[in-house]
Amino acid sequence: MLTLVEFCQARHALWLERSYGLPVESLSKNTAELRQYHYTNLWRELDRHTVYLFNNVQVNSENSAKLVADTICYRAFNRIDTHEAILAHFNNWPTARADAKALYAFLSAREKNFTGAYVRCPDLKKVCEALCDLREVATKTAQALEAGATTRAWKLLREIYSFGDFLVDQLVMDLVWQGGPFHGAFMPSLGPGAVRGLAHCAATGQGDWDTLLQTVDAGLPLDSRPMVAGSPVAYDARALEHSLCEYYKYIKHAESGTKKVKMRTYSTSLKTLDRLPHNWSAPVAVR
Repeated sequence: MLTLVEFCQARHALWLERSYGLPVESLSKNTAELRQYHYTNLWRELDRHTVYLFNNVQVNSENSAKLVADTICYRAFNRIDTHEAILAHFNNWPTARADAKALYAFLSAREKNFTGAYVRCPDLKKVCEALCDLREVATKTAQALEAGATTRAWKLLREIYSFGDFLVDQLVMDLVWQGGPFHGAFMPSLGPGAVRGLAHCAATGQGDWDTLLQTVDAGLPLDSRPMVAGSPVAYDARALEHSLCEYYKYIKHAESGTKKVKMRTYSTSLKTLDRLPHNWSAPVAVR
């Protein structure tokens, strides 16, 4: 079984191979399943839906409050095709309370609007009503983030109908990422997968949180990292929380097998988006 450092190295090497055709030199039997099953990328900035958010949603926001509102609306569904269908139908995101009925009618006629990632939809009509009434919460959230009050921003976003802790964590990270206008520190709460992944690392002698943060960071080559304005995106606490969650998924599968752990098979039909959000060109080789 791979250590967390080995898992992160192999996972990122596979991303480079799939995105840029760079060969992975050491895919042993222990890492072959990383090719077969779906594990998310080491850096959230490299996820295709996040790349789309940065390149096609946030860049079109004229002010900070609209950027917050646009980000909320996109992540409420977290599907590129849903976002583009709404834009094509309404010419822009419907944001007035009077638009909620039309938005609900449009989305109700579609076969699928949401991903299964971290989006809850107990009542589509109420979701539409919440998304068409974002002006106050978007303005207050932008003000909180500009003041560095990420906890205040988190609480404001958590009040939106159907938005749970995991989705709100993602939203705050979308808003404070290194290339964004609200860049700053934010530590998401550890989810159950990350907690169990951390416990496994401690039990197997890989170290505690601080040790893992250092060892994983040291094990990732600088020339393969995403870049913003010429500087590598840090492998920080947010990235470690994410990696631990994915690592625990790997551990469960390795220990229990496919019969007991449901795993999503990696789809080769998924194409990497053309533009990364950080002006990054592929390294010459994976070291």
